[in-house]
Amino acid sequence: MKPKMDLERIKRAVRPFTSARPRWRFLDGNVEWELAKRRAAEIIEADDPKNKNILIATMTGGNWECSSFDSLLGVALTLKGANVYFLLCDGKLPACQECDFQWLKPHELMRAGPKNLCGSCYKPARSMFEKLGLPVLKLSDYALSEQAAMEAPAGIIDEHARSGLLRYFAVGDATGEEFETEILERYRQAAKLTFSSVTNLLLAEKIEAVVAHHGIYVPQGLVVAAAQNLGVDVVCWGLGYKENTIIFSSGDSYHRTLPLEEAMPENNADIMQSVQHVQRYLKDRESGINDWISFYKDTKISSPKNMPFDASDTFGTNNNSEGLTFGLFTNVVWDAQLHFRKAAYSNMLDWLFDTIDLFANTRHRLVIRVHPAEVRGSVPSRQRVLAEISKVYAELPTNIRLVDADDALTRYQVAERTDVALIYGTKMAIELAASGIPVIVAGDAWARGKGFTWDVGSRDEYWKLISEMRAPLTMTGDQINAALNFAKYIFLERMVPIELLIPQRHFTKFSINPGSLDEVRNCSALSKVCDAILTGSDFRFAEIYG
Repeated sequence: MKPKMDLERIKRAVRPFTSARPRWRFLDGNVEWELAKRRAAEIIEADDPKNKNILIATMTGGNWECSSFDSLLGVALTLKGANVYFLLCDGKLPACQECDFQWLKPHELMRAGPKNLCGSCYKPARSMFEKLGLPVLKLSDYALSEQAAMEAPAGIIDEHARSGLLRYFAVGDATGEEFETEILERYRQAAKLTFSSVTNLLLAEKIEAVVAHHGIYVPQGLVVAAAQNLGVDVVCWGLGYKENTIIFSSGDSYHRTLPLEEAMPENNADIMQSVQHVQRYLKDRESGINDWISFYKDTKISSPKNMPFDASDTFGTNNNSEGLTFGLFTNVVWDAQLHFRKAAYSNMLDWLFDTIDLFANTRHRLVIRVHPAEVRGSVPSRQRVLAEISKVYAELPTNIRLVDADDALTRYQVAERTDVALIYGTKMAIELAASGIPVIVAGDAWARGKGFTWDVGSRDEYWKLISEMRAPLTMTGDQINAALNFAKYIFLERMVPIELLIPQRHFTKFSINPGSLDEVRNCSALSKVCDAILTGSDFRFAEIYG
């Protein structure tokens, strides 16, 4: 881990001198741009829905990709006639999303807060935004005294403070961590301060719509909560899986809205026209060749002959009278508790341990494939599934095998050799079902309730379904079509391709370097996104893909 962290430190030090952030040099003295800003600020036509006061709440300028895309959104929205403000935290918060156990140890956070991070967070982002000539607001300017602070709705502060704590430590349970109680209190104070200050700002500047990346954690989750509390329109965004794509949601974080969304129904002819496109993309997901959020890109993948099973094993034989083979696919422990509501179990580990106990007393086989993001994610987990299993079980039953997070055998290779898949909340459920693999959902995943998975709502229901299974579950043609349609909706429609994002490999996932306002204005997908932000419409852009 140390060589990797040393390399990351070098990259962070060099990054300001690269093209990782847009320079916006062509805007300097640009007459057309000055006129566009003036028109937006004057709000010439008060009845025009596009003449809105828009707050782009970047807050954490240290996230280079988010602040860069926010600057592009600011330019595009201004060209549409919006009056755009940017918001940055200027070192006011005692803890935030930029705090990461890898970079800032607990004793450092307790001694000086995130101050060591603030210099590389606030100033570079402010410098970039100021080049646009649009208002850049500071969180501290809207902070209220403790007596005047606005109270958040019940539960909001604690929910986001706990999320911030778990993300900081990269664990699902912070009990026993150094300064756990004190750091949780830092996140609570940061959450309170954000909610109150943003509420004050929204009222003072008469903001009509808020754009926020992610929409969860501290401070972003509280920005969204403050806007929701006042009835201000909210748009959240984040990076899509597919390269050059952004995913947008109205009203709340896409982590909360997408599980509730339904793909638009298609007739059989439409499905047949798109099925090859979807299947081709899903096949490419294994290698990550077309994705910028991938856990296998640049990784040597095992060949099927390296499957960790004896030749005598009847692994994945559907007609085996001695039992079936189930594949269990985990989430990252801390991530699963933040992004998903509870369903049949209180958390992913409870589900995992109960599944092991269940299979210890069945004739079925179980292959546990740990999520690769445990070691390859942007915030590597400090709570590993294998370690948690080892605390509870001296050894696994002989009919249960585990493929760890850093194994070269991919989740997709394991899935191909299983009869039924078990998931808690991973989005892989969509891909598995679209490939014709039956999926049992025990948590609150994006696939739940869509008609192509077997969703259980209690432990008893889960045990009964698996214990009484004598043959593999069989997906109907309608179920597979529904899964393909939803996969198309999620991966190829809701993840909007923005052609101005240029993929990069080293310092950031993409760069943004348009040479003129026409390039921004003529980006059709970005134009549609801005129209949706300004009119409050949804972000379903099927026609973009042709």
